[in-house]
Order: sequence, then structure tokens, then C-alpha cells
Amino acid sequence: TARALQSNFERMWTAVITGRRPQFVKPNFERMFSILTSAPWPRQRFIRPVILEYIHRATQCIYITTPYFIPDLRLFQALRRAARRGVDVRVLIPATSDHKFVQRAAESYFSVCLRSGIRIIRYTKRFIHAKTFSIDDQWASVGSCNFDSAGFLYTHETNIASTQTEFVRTLREQFLADCRHSRAVSLAVWRRRPMSHKIIELLTWPFHRFF
Repeated sequence: TARALQSNFERMWTAVITGRRPQFVKPNFERMFSILTSAPWPRQRFIRPVILEYIHRATQCIYITTPYFIPDLRLFQALRRAARRGVDVRVLIPATSDHKFVQRAAESYFSVCLRSGIRIIRYTKRFIHAKTFSIDDQWASVGSCNFDSAGFLYTHETNIASTQTEFVRTLREQFLADCRHSRAVSLAVWRRRPMSHKIIELLTWPFHRFF
């Protein structure tokens, strides 16, 4: 796994320096640990479809930690459908982002999320930069990819994913531990946010595909 990560880094580094398109391979799920990569070229984006597939399969819980939560429509609808079929869907994000416009873009999803049963939890201890995905007791992933279009489509990213019980449990337990330093967003309270915030949230929608 360490050698595979090193090899992927070297390919990405070479691609950035030379401008030549790297060739990554589809993840091998026969191994205990899989390397998921994403590069800004067609047929080289493997992280998003794998996450989407596991969201569709989820029956118990979906726990996401990400500093930037700006999913595309298909991913967002998959999360909403999961919540509506009784899956415990939680998204842990920073209480305050390091990019205000990106924060308003993320907040533009909150009302629909909360009405759909998706729980939004804001980490208050400090800025959280972890990117983790934990789905049921079956699969988890950690790496560089945010839950946004930039990470899934436009940048070089690498995640490690596994179905190993200890790996999945560790990431889930870390998520729950982080939740203890967080506060959940209440729909009733959220509806009372300033009108200026609501306007900025609306203005971010045309730019969601670029974040």
C-alpha cells in the first residue's frame, strides 16, 4: 500500500510538472486495501463512482468528514435517498471555513439536508481538515479528496479504502469522537439565519460545479 501511494504521488507530480496525462488503474477490490485515485481527465476519476456505489448500498450509516461539502446533484440525491430509507447520514464539517464563499456554498445545502433527514454537524474545536467516509460496518476511506466537485473532477487526489473490520471501526470511532467536539445544526434555528446569508447562499449555486 505504501509503495502504491508513492507510485501514485510520483505519477501525479510528473503530470503536474510535464503536463502529460498520467495513467491510473481502476481500484483492485480483491485486496484488503485499495488505492482510489482521481485525476482531471475522463476515465481517470475513480473516487467518486466508488463512493456513489457504496452510498447506494448503505443500509445503516453514512458518516462523512470533509472541510468542504459541495456535492454534485447526483451525489446529493443519493445521500437524500439514503436518509429517506432510514440510513443514519451525518456530515461533519468545520464550524467556520477558511473560505467564506465556500462556507456559504456548503450552507446552501443545509435546509434541504435537514428536511431530508441528513444531519449536519459542525466541528467547533478547531478547523477540521480530515476527509473520511465510513459506510455501515463494511467500508471506509480516508485521503485527500473533499466531498466536492473540485476533488472529484478537477484535481489530483488519492484515497485509501478498505473493508477491513478494524480500519472501518477506527474511522467510524474517530468520526464519533469528533462529533463530541461539535454541535448539530437545528432546522428551526437554521431557518432564522440572517437574510444576507440566504442571499449569498443563492448566489453560490451557479458556482457549485467549480468548487
